[in-house]
Amino acid sequence: MRVFLNPFVNSLQGSGWQALFHPASVSAWFKSFDAYTAHYAKLAQADHADLFSIGDEFDSLDTVPAYKPYWVHAIQIARKYYHGPITYGADYPNYQQVTFWAQLDDVGIDAYFPLSQSPNPTVDLLTASWNSLADQIQSWRQSTGLSQKPFLITELGYPSENGAAATPGSWYPNEAVNLKLQQQLYQATFDSIWKRPWVKGIMWFWWANPSNPNWQGGPKDNGYTLRGKPAESVLKDIFTAPHPIISAKSHAPDTRHPDMFSDA
Repeated sequence: MRVFLNPFVNSLQGSGWQALFHPASVSAWFKSFDAYTAHYAKLAQADHADLFSIGDEFDSLDTVPAYKPYWVHAIQIARKYYHGPITYGADYPNYQQVTFWAQLDDVGIDAYFPLSQSPNPTVDLLTASWNSLADQIQSWRQSTGLSQKPFLITELGYPSENGAAATPGSWYPNEAVNLKLQQQLYQATFDSIWKRPWVKGIMWFWWANPSNPNWQGGPKDNGYTLRGKPAESVLKDIFTAPHPIISAKSHAPDTRHPDMFSDA
């Protein structure tokens, strides 16, 4: 098993989502963020984590050129205490505008891209959508000089409910359960971007989280977990394949590790 330490900063007020942060004092916020980063970087080093994230989905802060020095400083602090590879989980709509990719070891995306508006998409349709997105990501990596950096999907999951192909990043508690669609979405992901040799791994959202009693698995659960659902068999088939796909780039000696997935 490999460990990816990916700390989250959420708000106790409002929606809680860090993408919407607008601190009254940006310098004061990043001063606090530096202390937080140092704390978790020390934990990552002490516990021999294989990968550490400097942040995740800070949409309002990660694309502003004036804030880049703050991020560079935070990354320097992380490197002071943690000596492994460092990444960042960019929100999929604005991953191309993140200002500090050059300072990181791995390029990461929380890849909740919409794949189809159809209520009953086929695996082939979903696969084609993902392949188109993968082509766009690869073109961007090459045009920005990032193609030499390992790439990974730092977060991705699909709720087992109607509409999951159109809005993978949203969960609607009252939406009807759709186990087949979740299974198709997992299959399409493995049939498409997973096969690209530059993909280091996928962190799945999520297997288990005791804090959310709504997502405990089973045929009546419409949340993100795939426990006790048909999608679980897709993941098992990939993990137990006799000839796993080999990654061209990795911080590990030579292979991709499909057993990396997160309980984010």
